Formats: sequence, structure tokens, C-alpha cells
Amino acid sequence: MLDFFEYKNHKYPYKTVYFSNFNCNYIIATEDFESQLLPDGETYHSKTAMEIDEKIFFYVPKEIFLMEDEYISKFIGESI
Repeated sequence: MLDFFEYKNHKYPYKTVYFSNFNCNYIIATEDFESQLLPDGETYHSKTAMEIDEKIFFYVPKEIFLMEDEYISKFIGESI
């Protein structure tokens, strides 16, 4: 299911993906959104950015984000 975080007057998509190997759902978002929350890769823009980031399990490239959940789960499993 696709939903949106609102940050700095923009809406950024996220979705909850089921990971069968963990029997759990996790929130994922795009790497583009991560770069908005952590522009230098290390420092948050704000407390709000930190709070949003703490909700997100993993950031993926946009083309992966658009794939089926099963593919995303496999991609993340191979990346961690």
C-alpha cells in the first residue's frame, strides 16, 4: 500500500512491505527522500526529519520502489 510522508511542503511516497523471512511489515521509502532528510548523508535537517527517518526501515532506488513487494523484500534482504 502506498502512502505519503509530508516534509517541507512536499509529499514523499512510502509503503509498508511484508518481509516473509521476518514475518513482519516494514516501512520503506526512496533514496531520493532519504537525501531530503539527510542532505549530507549524516546530519538531519530538523527534528522532524529525524522522527520520519526513524520510522523507515530501508531506502531503495526509485525503480526498486515501484516493483512488487516480494521483489523489494528480496532486494533488501540481499542488501543487508
